[in-house]
Amino acid sequence: MPTLQAKNSARVKANSRLKGLIDALLPANKDKMRICLNSRGRPWTKDGFKTSWGKEVKTALKIGVTYHDLRGTFICERAREGSSIEDIARISGHSMAEVKSVLEKHYLATDQGLSDAVIARMEKNLSGTKL
Repeated sequence: MPTLQAKNSARVKANSRLKGLIDALLPANKDKMRICLNSRGRPWTKDGFKTSWGKEVKTALKIGVTYHDLRGTFICERAREGSSIEDIARISGHSMAEVKSVLEKHYLATDQGLSDAVIARMEKNLSGTKL
């Protein structure tokens, strides 16, 4: 799996599509690029990012969106794709119990896409089975 270098020089995993998009943006004369810049085109300071993030959170809360909605959506999409609870927990940083809770309480009951995906997998498995 491709990796990208994080701010602290650590390597972080990225999917191939994201890595390709970022690589395509790299200037020809530079071997690295900053992705998150402030309105002045400079790297964020800790305080500057915190202040700007806080403003965006307040705006999102006015329309009923929270940070946890992003993580929950990620969990739901991975489940819809057929990822196991264990795999989702590994990549999201949740415990398996937290992943199960998110899926059971917030998404599975109301997510027709997840229900359809389960039925599609069942049909696929049954079509390969001789009765």
